[in-house]
Amino acid sequence: MPLRRPARRQPFAAALGIALTLALPHSAGAQDPVPDLATGAADPPLRRVQEVTATATRGERDVLEIPGHVTVITREDIDRSGARNLPELLRREAGIFVVQDASNPTGYSAEARGFNNGSGSGSSLLLLVDGRRVNEPDSSAIDWALVHLDHVERVEVVRGPTSAVWGDNAVGGVVEVTTRPAEGAPRGTLRGRTGTYGLDGGSLVASGAAGPVGVAVFGEYESADNYRDRSDFRTRDFEGKLRFELGERATATLLAGYSSDERDGPGSLSDDQIRSLGRRAANPGNREDFNDVRRRFFQGVLELVPRDDLRLRFVPYYRRRTNRAIITDATGPGLTRLANETDALGLNSQLQWDADVAGRPARLTAGVDLLREDLDNESFFSGSDFPRRSRRETWGVFLQEEIELTPSLLLTAGVRFDEVRLRLVEGADKTKPDYDLWSPRAGLTWSPREGTSFYAGWARGFRFPNLDETSGVFAANPEIKPQRSNSYEVGFKLRRDRVSANVALYHMDVTDEILLTSEVMSFGFLGVLNVNANRVQHRGAEIGLEVRPLDWLELFGQYTLDDTKIERDSVTNLDGNAVPVTPRHRGTYGVRFLLPQDVEISLHGIATGSRYGRNDFGQRLSKLSKFSVYDAFIAFRPELVGGVELALTATVRNLFSREYAEIGGRRTFVDPVAFAANPQAFFGSFPSADRTYEVGVAVTVRR
Repeated sequence: MPLRRPARRQPFAAALGIALTLALPHSAGAQDPVPDLATGAADPPLRRVQEVTATATRGERDVLEIPGHVTVITREDIDRSGARNLPELLRREAGIFVVQDASNPTGYSAEARGFNNGSGSGSSLLLLVDGRRVNEPDSSAIDWALVHLDHVERVEVVRGPTSAVWGDNAVGGVVEVTTRPAEGAPRGTLRGRTGTYGLDGGSLVASGAAGPVGVAVFGEYESADNYRDRSDFRTRDFEGKLRFELGERATATLLAGYSSDERDGPGSLSDDQIRSLGRRAANPGNREDFNDVRRRFFQGVLELVPRDDLRLRFVPYYRRRTNRAIITDATGPGLTRLANETDALGLNSQLQWDADVAGRPARLTAGVDLLREDLDNESFFSGSDFPRRSRRETWGVFLQEEIELTPSLLLTAGVRFDEVRLRLVEGADKTKPDYDLWSPRAGLTWSPREGTSFYAGWARGFRFPNLDETSGVFAANPEIKPQRSNSYEVGFKLRRDRVSANVALYHMDVTDEILLTSEVMSFGFLGVLNVNANRVQHRGAEIGLEVRPLDWLELFGQYTLDDTKIERDSVTNLDGNAVPVTPRHRGTYGVRFLLPQDVEISLHGIATGSRYGRNDFGQRLSKLSKFSVYDAFIAFRPELVGGVELALTATVRNLFSREYAEIGGRRTFVDPVAFAANPQAFFGSFPSADRTYEVGVAVTVRR
């Protein structure tokens, strides 16, 4: 039974609010007629376009009510995007920077608001799938290849610190994926795709409910040789969902999944290697004989509504990931054998209570999250064995209050406490000191008129060191401290039938930011080490606009400014230097034509500015070149008789076959004398694919 939700409430921001309010057309009320953008005639009042998020505050809210920059991507948006995977979809979002270094789905990295750690381990972006954390226990990074876009129902993207409700990793933001629901009338979709560089694959999604029981199943297979040599990828994935209605006030859902991937990595190439071997070559210095990754998970979701104003939710889950790999050094006797197994056992629980406070509608949200992560790693390198076993136990408790001060002004305030205990087992037991942190936040949203909102927010965020950063084979630092952020943000949102806009301005000071620096000596070489930079400043702007001036025409664009600078660093004396990897300027833009006969054509562009490469904290190498690439997508979606729908699609990526590299940087463990004499000789890049083609077909049957 649905809960009573407080009436509409939206953002406030002082100077930005005044400026944008003056820029809006004057209106005596939200019901005034607005001229149609195509004809100039006065239409009936534009209705408010609702987007609901459940991630930003851990409870359902209209996006306009959130004191932060939030985007909701629906299944319809995914189908119309032409994106092949989730990182490709996120690449088009302001505030999210995505790079790929393997030319296959395993090589993606995505971060928000300038967090890239010099491109080492560690992620300041939290990924949730159906409410469970999927960041890896050892590196806290995200294996994007394990999220299959055909199985995704919606994606919510929250930028900025949300540690006050989600805890660890949620410094740059949170991405939550919701998979296909096990409810509604029976339906099924069968997809197939083929394309250049050996791409072949397909998926099946089926779901439906009969009485109190609902079922959803998903299966996918994909195989591709990909653009670079030795970048093959094979995946098989199976997932299921079973939902029970336990009377009118309770539902229980069981989820389970298994996947098996075979993946290769081609490595980086120097400029000389690209000239002599070509852009598609793999690095001849190493050969990956095999890399097999397997993942399985089990999850439950129990939702109880004892009263109309009270909701309880419990999400227990377990997941295991195993990685077996052999890497051969083709230039010598070195052999690397990896056997890595990680387990995560967690429980997310929360209570939501809607009630009045001093006569004003309010919502209280509180909960406890528990997580235990185990790592069992066996690394054999050049004749030496490096066993590593470790455990991390984390618990957090949070409390958040949202209260409607006036019908157009909403106050959000909350706090969370987290504690982590790290236990290392390497022949003898070693227990690290506990870390504990408080994460408060507060925000105001104000709505001067229907469909618009302004907001201002303050929040603290954090990221605990992961197991690699504290006890890894390379670059580990047992004395590493948690990174903490203090963030301020103001913004504006507009949601109307024919126009949607977002503006976000943020300033974030990060204390003890965890960086993988390459400016330290190790075994006589310039090696890498995880360190805490005393203070790093992150500030920037995120602007997005979507306009539909005509019924058959859509225009859209996003711009991101990320200014990330090391203000004080007592370890490697990099004061004033930019953090590598994230460009200062980038943007996406495009146009979509909705033509007769169920035909849709879109052109999408991505422009990325120059940026320092991986490990180049000293900024002694040439910057990676700026680039612009374009993708084209065409779809034909006729509705056939008897509830059968057909979708024929064609995608051209890198339409003009631009030669570029998304990522590259300084090699690690180099001779300091040779590097000082010729730094550029130690630069390597990962050439991105040229023009590629993909065609697909999908048949959907509904009852």
